[in-house]
Amino acid sequence: MNDARSQVDDQTWLNRRAETLFDLNASGQTLRGRDPKAPAPKVFLQRSAKALTLHLRHDLDHHLAGAITNLARLEPPDIPFAALQTWDKLTQLLGTNTIVGGGPVYDLPHGTSFPTNAELISSDTPQGDQRLSDWRRIGLPDALTDLGFTDSEDVWRPWCLALEGDEVVALCQTARHQNGGAEAGVITVPTHRGQGLAAAVTACWSAHPKLAHVTLYYSTWNSNLASQRVAAKLGLLHRAQDFKLT
Repeated sequence: MNDARSQVDDQTWLNRRAETLFDLNASGQTLRGRDPKAPAPKVFLQRSAKALTLHLRHDLDHHLAGAITNLARLEPPDIPFAALQTWDKLTQLLGTNTIVGGGPVYDLPHGTSFPTNAELISSDTPQGDQRLSDWRRIGLPDALTDLGFTDSEDVWRPWCLALEGDEVVALCQTARHQNGGAEAGVITVPTHRGQGLAAAVTACWSAHPKLAHVTLYYSTWNSNLASQRVAAKLGLLHRAQDFKLT
């Protein structure tokens, strides 16, 4: 495993990630996420071996927010990858319609390497600029529209593409980028999965010059074993776990 980690303590690292993922008010409450169509979770909790952070949505009932905060204070920060001890009580407080989620959070070092024979193209390079110009002129290729992208601005820069011939087969884009942090967003064309392409574009993205001075994060859902395998291929440090209740 790659033991490299960002040169910040766990508390700062987790705080920076929350500021990367969400717009926060002065009290640390979440206002919105990167996608304005998707509201922030009611409860967003992160736990590493040495720290725990809690961010509640700004419109949460005051008494409910206080009860959740009191429960979170009972969680030990030294068991980062176990279930929350207060999980059942938290979900009971929020009601039966609560949607739960979360998963591992990895420290992604700058310039992570991964061997590949794929052709890789990054944004903000002559090849990347040409690709972006083509997208604006004639629209996105079918491979990207099939994955849910709508136009050139829907592919968030900085990004790195893997190509087979002239076809896009994998992409790592900047899912979040603000306040000193950036989070990787990785997707591979279904017919090309299992070939190491997700690891290749993630490593390429980690070396992008425009990300050189921010903290890089790679995270996924507990249920996304394929994404966790990408982290394992890259030797990433599983530094924290996050928990979301909406």
